[in-house]
Amino acid sequence: MKITYSLTDSEGTEIVGSEVRMPTNLPVGEYTLTTTASNDDGWSRTFSEQLEVTSGGDSDRWMFFATGNRVPGGTSTLPTAGSGLNYVASKLFFGTPSYKTREFRLHWSGFGINEGGTAPQELLAPGNSVVIDKAFLVVGVNKYPIDFSGSTSATIASGANGVWGYCLPGADIPAESVIGVITEYHTGVGEKLLYGYRHQRERGEKIWAAGDLASLEALVNADAASTAAIDTNASYNSFTQFQCFGPDFMLAKGDWDGRPVALVTCDSHGEQRNEIAASADTRRNMGFLRRWLDNPGGIGRIPYFFMGTPGAKASQELATNALKR
Repeated sequence: MKITYSLTDSEGTEIVGSEVRMPTNLPVGEYTLTTTASNDDGWSRTFSEQLEVTSGGDSDRWMFFATGNRVPGGTSTLPTAGSGLNYVASKLFFGTPSYKTREFRLHWSGFGINEGGTAPQELLAPGNSVVIDKAFLVVGVNKYPIDFSGSTSATIASGANGVWGYCLPGADIPAESVIGVITEYHTGVGEKLLYGYRHQRERGEKIWAAGDLASLEALVNADAASTAAIDTNASYNSFTQFQCFGPDFMLAKGDWDGRPVALVTCDSHGEQRNEIAASADTRRNMGFLRRWLDNPGGIGRIPYFFMGTPGAKASQELATNALKR
């Protein structure tokens, strides 16, 4: 950082001019600059000015931004939609970066990644289509609909790469906010559901299920308690907890300030193996690597996208059987 100042007399003659350098640049944020002028007779005057440092980066660039993302993955058995529970909705919360965001693209995949011994083969497919009925971006008490190429819904064929949704809330999302994504989706009774996330009660995340869309939307609109049939106390925060569907790739435009953004191919060392739900921090970080990247110290939080699952084969994350993502 460089501060240049000068002092001139009444005739405009410069008396002094100088600069002070600091070893690091100022990150985006608000600051107070204070200057004191004085003489040997005891006179002094102090001047203060509020400064806002804005982005010096690219505000028109799509960047990974959301903390706590999860690509679909799990064991070889996908959950089966039960009678009266085949319409499902998830409400998940993610952290935003240390700069404003304002335009969003979110992606839902049609397949999952094997975990454990066969990781990271991308062989988990439901064998049936999964329909996203509606999806919303949640900012505070406001819900903003997500658009799927001109439609409020999208059908994802079994094993397909997936669909992109778009949302423009119309207002800047402040830096280091927490925003939500609601995904309403369904299959036929007896068909398989895609999954990837375990909801976190401690952070206000919820899951609902019903037998038709109208009943499901009534639960979502009322922000009702999670549906007990799929959110049991016995299974919460365990490996048997019901897993729900949600976005994996999450991109945003905003005041990206040039800080690095990490794309991480990982196995158990990056994608938490033994942390389930309740251990997440307030920004949905689980696992040491996510927490380390999202540390506000130093240059500030580093946005990231993790593409991996628990296993022991990170060396195969870019192999032929793991390239759909």
